[in-house]
Amino acid sequence: MCHYEHEITWVHNEIDDIYSEQVDDSDKEDDQDEVSYESLNSLDFQGATRSLSKDNEEIDRLHLQHYYFKYIWQKNFSAPIEHKLKENARVLDVGCGAGTWLLEMSTDFPRSTFVGVDIATMYPSDVMPLNCEFMQCNVLDGIQFADNTFDFVHTRLMTFAFIDNEWFEKVINELIRVLKTGGTLEIMVIDEYKTQGPVTAQLCNALFSYMHENGFMNNLIPDRVKDYLNSTNQLKDIIQEEKLVPTGKLAGNFGISFEDLHNTWPSVRVPLSTHMGISSENFDELVDKCVNEIDEFKTCFNTARIYAIKN
Repeated sequence: MCHYEHEITWVHNEIDDIYSEQVDDSDKEDDQDEVSYESLNSLDFQGATRSLSKDNEEIDRLHLQHYYFKYIWQKNFSAPIEHKLKENARVLDVGCGAGTWLLEMSTDFPRSTFVGVDIATMYPSDVMPLNCEFMQCNVLDGIQFADNTFDFVHTRLMTFAFIDNEWFEKVINELIRVLKTGGTLEIMVIDEYKTQGPVTAQLCNALFSYMHENGFMNNLIPDRVKDYLNSTNQLKDIIQEEKLVPTGKLAGNFGISFEDLHNTWPSVRVPLSTHMGISSENFDELVDKCVNEIDEFKTCFNTARIYAIKN
């Protein structure tokens, strides 16, 4: 049986304080070569720090993205599993990226053990809690663990990394395979922008059209994921929680920064401008107009967490 919970979350100016703690521009001006790993994570791993190159913008973006979503949800996970994590749970984070979620979780729950896997090696390799480790892994080739290994399997923002058949026929089944009977699976996704301006709608429609033609998921992502989890007949107590999140000035300073960091339009300039039949210059002009109209139309987006228990 499936349950649905929806909550509109308006991120207000309290997040400015969090933003100031996570990103200190004065530090960046004083040190042009590196950014403190410890300051990004607000954690003290036995007094150690790890420096990341300022040129590695993707890692910085992923760190900030983590704190943005943590503030939106007010926690790192939604499933009712804290009691297990306080005991001795085994946790897998699939598509762990820079590892921020896993590092925080392994510090918050020292009795449990945590593993992060990702196809890219952006995660730290030398400074981490003793109960945490990272592995390079292409999920499409299989996760290198036996069946029924983990008490909690977590993944977020991975739906656009795979085409439909890969996500629904391989990835989700692999997540369920390594999950113990009675264990919990949690998937976080984001959906399309809401209350769009005309240029934002034009770009989004072009993106969804391109994705549809190339086999990727497009709209109704949370519902499609929930429906597929239900169709596997391997999960029960499927719950979907949603939050509607503003961008731009409505979200305070952190929102503006997130808007800049999360803006993926330049990364799809070549295929999407070709798909739309326009030049790269015209595409960039549309992107500029899209960013400018976010505040005018109070554009927001939907994020959802879907979690369930393995039969």
